[in-house]
Amino acid sequence: MPAVQAVSSRRRIGADLALLLVACLWGATFPLAKVILRHLPPFVYLAVRFGLAAALLLPLAARRPHGTLRGTRLLWPLATGMALAGGYIFQTLGLRTAGATTSAFITGLSVVLVPVFGLCWGRRPRANEAIGVIAAVLGLGLLTLRGAVRPGIGELLVLGCAVCFAWHILFLDRASAAMSPARLGVFQTASVAVVCGLFVPAEP
Repeated sequence: MPAVQAVSSRRRIGADLALLLVACLWGATFPLAKVILRHLPPFVYLAVRFGLAAALLLPLAARRPHGTLRGTRLLWPLATGMALAGGYIFQTLGLRTAGATTSAFITGLSVVLVPVFGLCWGRRPRANEAIGVIAAVLGLGLLTLRGAVRPGIGELLVLGCAVCFAWHILFLDRASAAMSPARLGVFQTASVAVVCGLFVPAEP
């Protein structure tokens, strides 16, 4: 039993470290995207970015066993991909005028919106979750905001991103039961690439 507990503890620590790495990489994308958007139109940037991601994940997904997805089992992965596409479209369009740190703060508000939207499915946040949400908002504000924020079109677009990302997390909870993580990763990134690719001809 102690050996099993030790393995479980190591897995939890590994999972936490993986999430920390993801958070660091995610934070780095905001200033990097600001630079890239000086040279590439938003939808070209997103289509190339997520097209490459899907191609890199495809060999990993191909090695995993999978069954046939039909009907409602495909609904949640599809909803997850569309929510992710909407989030990145709003975020990237907003980054053209909104500051990187302000965009990071507004996007981080998706953490607050997840339990709020979860109420639609009858999920009431516990007291410790509510305290954590409030602490996260205050912490994000102290870390990223400098002075008063006057919301413009860029900030409003990034707020739309936060809404999409919150729904993405909720949809992901359902989609993970219908598809393996590797296949779901390919499905999501490919969805973003396809949706954004449809808008590329309209860009200069």
